[in-house]
Amino acid sequence: MLCSMDCRYLLASVLLFFSRYILLMMRLSIVLLFCVIGCCRLIGQQDSLQEVSAAVTLSGVTLYAPYQKVSPLDAAVSWSATEVARTSSINLSDLLQQSSSIHVKSYGSGGLATISVRGTGAGRSATVWNGMPLIGSTLGLLDYSLLNANLFEQVRLDVGGDAGRYGSGSIGGNVLLDNREESLLEEGSVITLKTVLGSFERVQQGLRYNLRKGKWWATTRAVFETAQEDFTYRIREDLPEKTNTNAARKQLSLLQSLGYRINTKNEIALHLWAQDNTREIPPTTVQNRSEAEVLDKTLRAQAIWKSELNESLDVKTIAAFSYNQNLFNDSLNLVFGDNAFTQTYFKSEVSRGLKNGVWHAGISNRHTQARTENYTVGQSQNQLAFFFDYSSNWRGLDIYASVREELLNASLNPLSGKIALGYSFGPRWSVEASVNKHFRTPALNDLYWAPGGDAALQAEQGWSQELTLKYEKTEQWNTGLNVYNHHIKNWIQWGLLDGENFFSALNLPEVWSRGIEGFVNWNQSLGEHQWGTQLSYNYNLATYEFDLRSPSIAFGEQAYYTPVHQAVANVKYAYRNFSINYMHRYQSGVSTILDPLDGFHLGSCSVRYQMQNVNVFLDINNIWDTNYRVIERRPMPGRNFAIGVNFKLVNTKKENGYK
Repeated sequence: MLCSMDCRYLLASVLLFFSRYILLMMRLSIVLLFCVIGCCRLIGQQDSLQEVSAAVTLSGVTLYAPYQKVSPLDAAVSWSATEVARTSSINLSDLLQQSSSIHVKSYGSGGLATISVRGTGAGRSATVWNGMPLIGSTLGLLDYSLLNANLFEQVRLDVGGDAGRYGSGSIGGNVLLDNREESLLEEGSVITLKTVLGSFERVQQGLRYNLRKGKWWATTRAVFETAQEDFTYRIREDLPEKTNTNAARKQLSLLQSLGYRINTKNEIALHLWAQDNTREIPPTTVQNRSEAEVLDKTLRAQAIWKSELNESLDVKTIAAFSYNQNLFNDSLNLVFGDNAFTQTYFKSEVSRGLKNGVWHAGISNRHTQARTENYTVGQSQNQLAFFFDYSSNWRGLDIYASVREELLNASLNPLSGKIALGYSFGPRWSVEASVNKHFRTPALNDLYWAPGGDAALQAEQGWSQELTLKYEKTEQWNTGLNVYNHHIKNWIQWGLLDGENFFSALNLPEVWSRGIEGFVNWNQSLGEHQWGTQLSYNYNLATYEFDLRSPSIAFGEQAYYTPVHQAVANVKYAYRNFSINYMHRYQSGVSTILDPLDGFHLGSCSVRYQMQNVNVFLDINNIWDTNYRVIERRPMPGRNFAIGVNFKLVNTKKENGYK
């Protein structure tokens, strides 16, 4: 329960937001709006802005399966709310590891999980919720096990960063989380219910309620899950089995959306996202006992206003507030922690459709205040950004460019941006090339944590290049190859220095990540029978480009927790209302801070049966009962099962009742 000091802290932050930053940003956005309008001829175009945007987006290949999609290329993979509802997956880390571009660093089922895209490391991929970047903690890292996949209408992974558009940390890729009005043909409501039962006493209950009435629409999403995670494992084959103790978890998530169409040219949407998560922390393989637990409480509120000034000019404004509290309790070792931060965010963006393209220009401001017992005093950080991007098609050539300038506490961050070109050679061949100048600011813990933080840390910065070649022989068969290159200077990493018994934040000279990705996609139909195969592979070298004595790092050594080889294979079969999907994943061994980890093969099988508005599914995870680790000394579950059902009730004027 929050104490009175927390309440005063929260209230003061809210008042500060509305009295200081919204006023400032509204003034700046009005100035920006009139500047861009004055620089352009405001003539209406026959094509709508939405149609133009879709036409000039650089093409990406999406590989379709009944319930899973896998591809390593740009705009590679997306999941709708319907697809997520048909699986037992609950968090984003489960979904994202279906791509060979992603390495999920997980501390166990339901435990802390971060992602690394193309060897760029944790914290170097932007995660955006309805146009607002998310930061998960003062660590500057998002815990993807806390992001419930059932809360969004669409989850999309874009492999390949765009620092000009998304800002700090958009190096390896971007994860886009979207809430929007469900498409209902007429006024009415839809209720979707989901129940999952699984191994280790896992229970999941989900509810989605969509309502449309006149100018109003509303969507309620609620998910509750609990599990004991008391699986057995072996440290070595010649040793007896051990039980994963003190591993229970419980998560309650709620996301409420409310929208109103003021008139044909103006609409507003409100989103409220609340989450309460409790996790026990099990002992490592070298510990006998643990009584530690961590509680995460999150509240995010967001207001979005969209206005169409004319047929080709739109304005979108976002005002948001978030509060995060992290409580750590280890009664066995008498270690306790209370960390909290608030964030206010404002963005105003102008979009204009042109004859063959579209541009966006905007301004945003993010203010973060944090308190923790490990800061000598409370700390704050302010990021003011100006951004612009342009997309066009000129004689069959797709063109995209973005640029961004940020001020961090009144100091200029490195200028960032991206340029991308795409061209199709006839109906089958296409090529894309891009250059991204990126940066990543140090997190508050990197700067101020005591002990170990360093207020003199510099921002990471560097360049990325990509080249993609794609071939599509038919709608059923296509393939592609991607070559990428990332240079990241001032790499921020925590390490143990000589003579110290605590970790410290360091600027390492340079990390070079480069690699090759390829995919093959094949689908075939014969009457009511459908077959499909998707294969993807990622070869990645992410090496330290320096020698260092403390901590000990050798030139050319592969970065920690970064596999050289990753591969994903999907095989599917569908007949009428029945479908079965097998996914096999391979990851090579990795070096870690303590012990190197061996590579592993994992297989999973999903069986589905659809009966009108009812879907029944069975998921078998780690079907070959592989004994593996992703983090040293942290066991992972063996073979486990989940069975579930979700059904939809539709009530419209035509139906006159739920059907």
